[in-house]
Amino acid sequence: MTLISGKLLAAIATTLVACLAVIATYTGKVEVSVAPADTVFGAAGQTFSEEVFLQGNVTIGGRVVASSTAATATLASSDIKGVRLFNSKAASAATLTLPSRATLSSAGFLPNAGDTAEWSIHASTSPVTLVGATGVRLAAVGTTSLVVNTLHTGTIKFIRLPAIEGGTIEAHLFQDAMAQ
Repeated sequence: MTLISGKLLAAIATTLVACLAVIATYTGKVEVSVAPADTVFGAAGQTFSEEVFLQGNVTIGGRVVASSTAATATLASSDIKGVRLFNSKAASAATLTLPSRATLSSAGFLPNAGDTAEWSIHASTSPVTLVGATGVRLAAVGTTSLVVNTLHTGTIKFIRLPAIEGGTIEAHLFQDAMAQ
């Protein structure tokens, strides 16, 4: 009885898989399935270290915050971080200022350059004018208006810029065509 070393056996298996793959290319009748050596995906916890491609329907959850703020208010970081929808129910036209970069950073919002987040605001009962803050540059996309009209929803995409750009957070307001 002859013993085969592990390296030789691995080389034979690799060669066999390669041959079957070539045969499958020409005949279309052979399927080859090779299990990966490392079955660990990403990292432990809520952070993935691998690129993820999703097919089909995906639902991304989050919190909803409702506010009946005064006509003018500065939002807190808790109104943005982890929140997917801010429902403004102000009695009259409101002006809401986004939190500053320092306030958002101290709350752990977008800690790394290139991080992004989306946040939506619904103007339930009256129009809402949005204003940027120190270190948070707000711009409207597709229009010049930073006003979310009554019964409409605007979505802001936040993007953390790199240190070479001052670590600024850009906030791009997108609105549906009927709101403009």
